[in-house]
Amino acid sequence: MGSIVLPHLRSAWHVDQAILSEEERLVVIRFGRDHDPDCIRQDEVLYKIAERVKNFAVIYLCDIDEVPDFNSMYELYDTMTIMFFYRNKHMMCDFGTGNNNKLNWVLEDKQELIDIIETIYKGAKKGRGLVVSPKDTTTKMIDQRIFEDLQTKIDEETTVRDELHEIIQTLARKGRSTQAILSRAHSTPADQLKPVLDDAAVEILAQKQEVLRLKAVADQHPFYKYNALWTRELQNLVTSIELCAWLGGLQEHKGPSSGSFLTIEEVGKFLEVPVNLKEQDAFHLTIEEYLLALISVVEELSRLAVNSVTLGDYERPLQIGNFIKDLFAGFQLLNLKNDILRKRSDGIKYSVKKVEDVVYDLSLRGLVPKGGAAA
Repeated sequence: MGSIVLPHLRSAWHVDQAILSEEERLVVIRFGRDHDPDCIRQDEVLYKIAERVKNFAVIYLCDIDEVPDFNSMYELYDTMTIMFFYRNKHMMCDFGTGNNNKLNWVLEDKQELIDIIETIYKGAKKGRGLVVSPKDTTTKMIDQRIFEDLQTKIDEETTVRDELHEIIQTLARKGRSTQAILSRAHSTPADQLKPVLDDAAVEILAQKQEVLRLKAVADQHPFYKYNALWTRELQNLVTSIELCAWLGGLQEHKGPSSGSFLTIEEVGKFLEVPVNLKEQDAFHLTIEEYLLALISVVEELSRLAVNSVTLGDYERPLQIGNFIKDLFAGFQLLNLKNDILRKRSDGIKYSVKKVEDVVYDLSLRGLVPKGGAAA
């Protein structure tokens, strides 16, 4: 409505005449493109105040595409600019923004705009070329729609996180059930472990389904932005898989060359997720997660070595000792940074010593099975 009703200056001559011919009132000119949304919003405000300021100001509109003559002179590079003139003199106003030549943002507060126009008019009547805005409008330079867009993005991220949290919580709950089942290995003789491992395998397969759900959601978003949400639970799952495999479960998923544990590729194939992706931004099992899981397996097996002796199984500590010493030797080949993986891997030597102490005590008591010491 304002863009239609308010008078337009259709040429440079009309602009000059508007500035030159007005002797008593302040000349207010809105420069911009009539079809621009910012200009339309500002024109509506100017139209609503035009009647209230008519005694000391007159308002004009000028389309900078139709009249480009002043674009360089007045640096009319913004979508909407309001400039003030009095008796052929450009009036400046300190808005607190550093730009005193013009008002170059949409000001939708009618009373505030009236106060600015009136202040400039009164200053002009007193012969001043620069006046101070009655209100510090620095904050008005920030379009509130910027924060509205940011809030929309925050809401979207919250929705994604909530969806991921629901899946991860289910994965964690099933993971605790798997760990509870596997903990029975500490009190179950080796020849009676099969039912325990079968129950653990069922729970691990249930966790696998949750991982596939997690993958379907996570693949739609940047991996490392949300990876911290699930990395701990994925490590715990890989630990359970490795421990179950070492104890004799999940035999159909072990390769002929992997010995008593699953390689990272075999774990990925079992879970149906990629591993160590470098060029794709998608859900995958990282090397760090796999190695941290192996360290947790070592810690669990060192505890099992002690409990096996309690159950009268003197052969298992030897098997555990050989296995974790091989793993420790493998970790020593890695050049790890000084981070959580380095600190955790340094702790393997304590698990190795713990098992070696158990085997040493067995040997002192003559309880090492025949041929076990050589193994």
